[in-house]
Amino acid sequence: MRAMPSKIIPPVRLAPARLTRKRLWILLEAAICLTCAKLLVRGIPFRLLVLTLGRKNRKPPSNCANASPAPIADIGSALRAIGRRLIPLRQCLPQAIAAYWMARRRNVSSTLYLGARIKAGHLSAHAWLGVGDRFVVGGESRDGYHVIAAFGDDRDDL
Repeated sequence: MRAMPSKIIPPVRLAPARLTRKRLWILLEAAICLTCAKLLVRGIPFRLLVLTLGRKNRKPPSNCANASPAPIADIGSALRAIGRRLIPLRQCLPQAIAAYWMARRRNVSSTLYLGARIKAGHLSAHAWLGVGDRFVVGGESRDGYHVIAAFGDDRDDL
């Protein structure tokens, strides 16, 4: 029989980072957008969903290189934090749609990409959001996917 330890070591608990009011609001916005996007993806046909995404097969806007990286980074980190902690979501399409809505709300012109690939005889799809040469969500796993559609704003002069 094994001897029981005399002391039980309590788990280490890290103090949560202090949330600023701005960070709290962007996390709340991310939770709402992500929930709405997930409901739309599950609830309506794709042919109707794409009508909410802007113009199809557009080129990335050329003026996005001048976009400030701060709102882009805030959107991406908030969606990753919410997706990891509150909403068990591993789907790229709702994340990309939520990021698109959040970027549009901040007047940041962005492009939502839909890609596909065939690997080992299986077709897989992926969605990611790009702002210029930066990727807000989904960009880290886009390798190997061929862009089949791109959606974006008509507002290139933002």
